Amino acid sequence: MANQGITANDIKAMRAAAGASGPTVINEVEIADLFNTAMVKYGGGQFNTVNRVTALVSECMMESAYFRTTVEYQHTGQSYAPYIGRTFIQVTWKSNYAKFGAWCKSHGLVSDPDYFVKNPVALGHAKWAALGGVWYFTAVKFSGHSLVEIADQGNADMIGRGVNLGNPWSAATPNGASARRAAWNAVHKLGSEIIPGGQKKPAKSAKPKKESKPAAKPKKTTKAKTVTVKSGDTLSGIAAKHGTTVKKLAKTNNIENPDVIYVGQKIKIGGTTSKGKAKTYTVKSGDTLSAIAKKHGTTVKALAKANGIKNPDHIEIGQKLTVK
Repeated sequence: MANQGITANDIKAMRAAAGASGPTVINEVEIADLFNTAMVKYGGGQFNTVNRVTALVSECMMESAYFRTTVEYQHTGQSYAPYIGRTFIQVTWKSNYAKFGAWCKSHGLVSDPDYFVKNPVALGHAKWAALGGVWYFTAVKFSGHSLVEIADQGNADMIGRGVNLGNPWSAATPNGASARRAAWNAVHKLGSEIIPGGQKKPAKSAKPKKESKPAAKPKKTTKAKTVTVKSGDTLSGIAAKHGTTVKKLAKTNNIENPDVIYVGQKIKIGGTTSKGKAKTYTVKSGDTLSAIAKKHGTTVKALAKANGIKNPDHIEIGQKLTVK
């Protein structure tokens, strides 16, 4: 039986857990229905993990003052007026109204891509509330990656910076950072039932690479192969595809939280973990990959290769690195 997705009780529970008070702009049943419909019909099958749904809903909850409004409270006086923040995610500026309108036109939701540019007040209607968030999380790109893909890392701060600052990798702190983390936790703890069923598979998954069918009892080998995590992948899905277990993959790749893997990460399949030759280092504030390499007598290239890091200039506080 497919998950029913977000429910009215979920909306109430996440608001209570985040410390919200006051009435919602529309009732909880309608809010839940808007999210589920938007994700299933217009999300391209991408809202298929707890982290992805959590990122969307928690940020929409924050930007809309816990679902109390679909329109920025200050209606006039801003340099970007009349294109003020609207929808649950607060789509702002004329350029974004135009981009959202074009996206809606591509999905058959409006006949004129400039509909919202010509009628900015219309974007405040509740029917667009969740759609604004789905558009922002799937269509807007940051260094080639959408927020729904970045959500795979399970980092609430990165998502908050992407929404509030327009740059997930900014060194600045987004407004209400602690409240955003609380909102993330409030949604995330609801578990996998928040993932709506009936979603179509993402386009990238339509033609998977051909691989030999795994035997029921794979032969023991010390030679490992490596797969690169793609959008929509989960550790359990990778394990099933390659005839192994989540526990073994997590141990082999020094993954502490099996629910958190990220796009581009290299996952070793099979083989054995090296004993006494590798250790784990946790990235701290101010660390750089070159400094960590120098401290442990290795090279940036070796660290990047061992940890599936594509951009050596980008590591996250709290990230676990395998040091050989």
